[in-house]
Formats: sequence, C-alpha cells, structure tokens
Amino acid sequence: MARYKAIKPVWENPKEKQEKKEARKKEIIFRTFSYIFVALLILGIIITGTNYDNDIIFGVGYITMSIITVWAIIFVTYTELKGWYKSIAYWRKREILTDNCIDKEILKNDFSEHRLLMIFLGMIFLGLAVYMFVLGIRSLLGIR
Repeated sequence: MARYKAIKPVWENPKEKQEKKEARKKEIIFRTFSYIFVALLILGIIITGTNYDNDIIFGVGYITMSIITVWAIIFVTYTELKGWYKSIAYWRKREILTDNCIDKEILKNDFSEHRLLMIFLGMIFLGLAVYMFVLGIRSLLGIR
C-alpha cells in the first residue's frame, strides 16, 4: 500500500515562512491603526458637529482631530520608510502567482506609484491638520 504524501509548494522554506508571517503581522497592525484612525475622526466630526455653538468643545475637538491626523501621518511615513507596503504587496502577489511569474520591474513601478500617492495624500492630510488646528485655536479665542 502506498503512503499519502502531502504536496507542499517549493518556495516554502523556514525563512520565507517567517517573512510571510511578519508581513501578515504588519498588515494586521496597519489595518487596525487605519480603522481606529477613521473611527476617531468620525467620532470627532460627530462631537464637534453637534456642539457647533459651544466654542470650547468645538475648539478642543478640532485641535484633537488635528493632533490625531498628524500622528497618523507620522505612522504612515514610518511604515512607508520601513517598507511595510512592499512586503505586504509582495506576499499578496506571491499567493496568487508563482515566483517565476512575478516581474520585478512591474513590482518596482507599482511601489513607486504607491509612494507618490502616499506623499500626495500625506500633504493633503497635513494641510487639513493645520487648517483644523488653526480653526480650533480661533474657536477657543472666540474668533469666528
């Protein structure tokens, strides 16, 4: 009687398995941070929107949202500099395609387009954070 032998992918060696596990952890951290960031911004918009007449709550809410936005920009910049997106995208493509099918030039172009998009969005969010901070300070000073 023949024994059943499991067929494993060729590329599954311990080092690549560990890299895949690390990329998954990074993806979970990034997604969790993104969800918390969006939830805090929505909560801040709801609180400041319902208390528009109260200058103190409005000002403190906008200053808090600007500080949260600056921290989000710092976190995304950190992850971009550490190359989290590259490892996550590489393992996502590796799950679908084999190693021979992945073209390195296409991956480099994808990463460069992603980096430019993240820089552009970071500048927009930084402008929004400065605007919210100024609006909060003006509200606390009583200037409308």
